[in-house]
Amino acid sequence: MRRITFLLYRVIYGLVLLLFMANIGERLYPNSALRGKDFVLIGGGAISLLLLLLLVLAFRRIPAPLFWVATVAWLPLFTWYAWFSQIAPFPGRELHTIDPAEAAAEISRHNYQAGLLFAVLCFWFVSLPFVRQAHQKHLRR
Repeated sequence: MRRITFLLYRVIYGLVLLLFMANIGERLYPNSALRGKDFVLIGGGAISLLLLLLLVLAFRRIPAPLFWVATVAWLPLFTWYAWFSQIAPFPGRELHTIDPAEAAAEISRHNYQAGLLFAVLCFWFVSLPFVRQAHQKHLRR
């Protein structure tokens, strides 16, 4: 049963990584004018995602410290991509009202939801090294 659970975790984790890779690719295509710092950071994020995907695919054959290195490298790039890049998916960019009170409530609601989703995704990404460690303990039994 645990074997199936670890496999299911890896499949879902890999799908989340592929979703982010597709999101970055889709957002880069129409904005191919990215230059300098943005291009380097987006490229670094894509490379980090590929490394994490490799870790998920070769789960047992890769040393545990590399899981921490890859996760720690991805989190700051994910934070920058999610909130501060030109193609950031989390900041609100449009309002659906012209009333200032409703606009403030809408902005607040959006920021809360985006912050919550960001926290859940950070927790999800950080879970990989812990699951790898639990998997190693399970194999030793």
